[in-house]
Amino acid sequence: MAIDHFDHGRPGKRRRGNLPKHVTDLLRGWLIDHLHHPYPTEDEKQMLMQQTGLNINQVSNWFINARRRRLPSITNTSRVEPDQKLPHTMGSMSHGQ
Repeated sequence: MAIDHFDHGRPGKRRRGNLPKHVTDLLRGWLIDHLHHPYPTEDEKQMLMQQTGLNINQVSNWFINARRRRLPSITNTSRVEPDQKLPHTMGSMSHGQ
Protein backbone atom coordinates (compact mmCIF):
# COMPACT_ATOMS: atom_id res chain seq x y z
CA MET A 1 0.00 0.00 0.00
CA ALA A 2 1.39 3.39 -0.97
CA ILE A 3 1.77 6.12 1.60
CA ASP A 4 1.01 8.81 -0.99
CA HIS A 5 -2.69 8.86 -0.19
CA PHE A 6 -4.46 11.83 1.34
CA ASP A 7 -4.53 12.14 5.11
CA HIS A 8 -8.23 12.23 5.96
CA GLY A 9 -9.60 13.47 9.24
CA ARG A 10 -6.41 14.70 10.88
CA PRO A 11 -6.49 18.40 11.75
CA GLY A 12 -3.33 20.30 10.93
CA LYS A 13 -2.14 17.75 8.38
CA ARG A 14 -1.67 18.87 4.80
CA ARG A 15 -3.19 17.05 1.90
CA ARG A 16 -0.62 15.41 -0.36
CA GLY A 17 -1.26 14.41 -3.93
CA ASN A 18 0.12 14.42 -7.40
CA LEU A 19 0.17 17.60 -9.43
CA PRO A 20 -1.96 17.73 -12.58
CA LYS A 21 -0.28 16.44 -15.73
CA HIS A 22 -0.31 19.81 -17.50
CA VAL A 23 1.55 21.33 -14.53
CA THR A 24 4.23 18.62 -14.43
CA ASP A 25 4.54 18.75 -18.22
CA LEU A 26 5.20 22.49 -18.05
CA LEU A 27 7.75 22.16 -15.22
CA ARG A 28 9.44 19.17 -16.88
CA GLY A 29 9.63 21.15 -20.14
CA TRP A 30 11.40 24.00 -18.34
CA LEU A 31 13.79 21.51 -16.74
CA ILE A 32 14.66 19.88 -20.08
CA ASP A 33 15.14 23.28 -21.73
CA HIS A 34 17.59 24.23 -18.95
CA LEU A 35 19.59 21.02 -18.44
CA HIS A 36 22.82 23.03 -18.48
CA HIS A 37 21.64 24.95 -15.37
CA PRO A 38 18.40 23.49 -13.91
CA TYR A 39 17.95 26.22 -11.29
CA PRO A 40 15.18 28.72 -12.08
CA THR A 41 15.78 32.31 -10.99
CA GLU A 42 13.26 34.02 -8.73
CA ASP A 43 11.77 35.72 -11.82
CA GLU A 44 11.49 32.37 -13.59
CA LYS A 45 9.83 30.87 -10.51
CA GLN A 46 7.33 33.75 -10.51
CA MET A 47 6.58 33.07 -14.18
CA LEU A 48 6.15 29.34 -13.47
CA MET A 49 3.88 30.16 -10.53
CA GLN A 50 1.63 32.20 -12.81
CA GLN A 51 1.58 29.51 -15.49
CA THR A 52 0.91 26.61 -13.10
CA GLY A 53 -1.12 28.13 -10.27
CA LEU A 54 1.37 26.73 -7.74
CA ASN A 55 2.89 28.71 -4.89
CA ILE A 56 6.61 29.47 -4.56
CA ASN A 57 7.24 26.57 -2.17
CA GLN A 58 5.56 24.09 -4.51
CA VAL A 59 7.61 25.28 -7.48
CA SER A 60 10.85 25.27 -5.48
CA ASN A 61 10.18 21.83 -4.01
CA TRP A 62 9.26 20.39 -7.41
CA PHE A 63 12.64 21.49 -8.79
CA ILE A 64 14.52 20.21 -5.72
CA ASN A 65 12.88 16.80 -6.15
CA ALA A 66 13.22 16.80 -9.94
CA ARG A 67 16.95 17.52 -9.81
CA ARG A 68 17.39 14.64 -7.39
CA ARG A 69 14.92 12.13 -8.89
CA ARG A 70 14.45 12.98 -12.57
CA LEU A 71 17.60 14.75 -13.70
CA PRO A 72 19.88 11.68 -13.58
CA SER A 73 17.57 9.70 -15.86
CA ILE A 74 16.97 12.67 -18.18
CA THR A 75 20.68 13.35 -18.62
CA ASN A 76 21.50 9.65 -19.12
CA THR A 77 18.80 9.34 -21.78
CA SER A 78 19.88 12.53 -23.54
CA ARG A 79 23.45 11.19 -23.91
CA VAL A 80 22.23 8.34 -26.11
CA GLU A 81 22.49 9.12 -29.81
CA PRO A 82 19.11 9.16 -31.60
CA ASP A 83 19.90 6.02 -33.63
CA GLN A 84 21.32 4.08 -30.66
CA LYS A 85 19.16 1.71 -28.67
CA LEU A 86 19.35 1.55 -24.91
CA PRO A 87 20.85 -1.73 -23.65
CA HIS A 88 18.41 -4.08 -21.97
CA THR A 89 20.68 -4.90 -19.05
CA MET A 90 18.05 -4.58 -16.34
CA GLY A 91 16.21 -7.71 -17.52
CA SER A 92 19.34 -9.82 -17.60
CA MET A 93 20.55 -8.48 -14.25
CA SER A 94 17.27 -9.32 -12.54
CA HIS A 95 17.62 -12.96 -13.62
CA GLY A 96 21.01 -13.35 -11.96
CA GLN A 97 23.16 -12.99 -15.08
